[in-house]
Amino acid sequence: MNIDEAVKACRESQYTGWQMVTFVQKYVNKYMRFSLDNTSDAPRTAFSKGKGYSWQQAWCVHYILKKVNIRSELVYTTKADFYESRSKRQKIREGAHVWCRVRLNDTVKDVCSCNKENVPGDVNFVPVAPVRRYNLIAQAGGYLGVAILNKNEK
Repeated sequence: MNIDEAVKACRESQYTGWQMVTFVQKYVNKYMRFSLDNTSDAPRTAFSKGKGYSWQQAWCVHYILKKVNIRSELVYTTKADFYESRSKRQKIREGAHVWCRVRLNDTVKDVCSCNKENVPGDVNFVPVAPVRRYNLIAQAGGYLGVAILNKNEK
């Protein structure tokens, strides 16, 4: 599946508002498992391969939301605490992360497809460092950081 087919499927769902945001988030999670082994792939390619890490998944959610006329921005933190799930608040790791902030009718919610239990406004991580708008510098830093992680794991 490619990202444009995903956009078409989301449009055809006829959801609106937060139901559409939830549908998009779950859709990307369903078709893209979390992976660090294709960090050099563009998000479109990562989606087609069915795997990617946080910025690739967040970009796909952001892209689809934009195509269905929902306002979203990519944000990141250099440090977040991650939990096994929303319900099990046992910390499993910490690290940098990228996700979407979505605004609908003066309500802003964090949206992340990296965990299947996540829903808009209720995610399995807590930012510890400041949250900032995602940019090219953050992208380069994230790419290098993941490349180092992958090298150290081999």
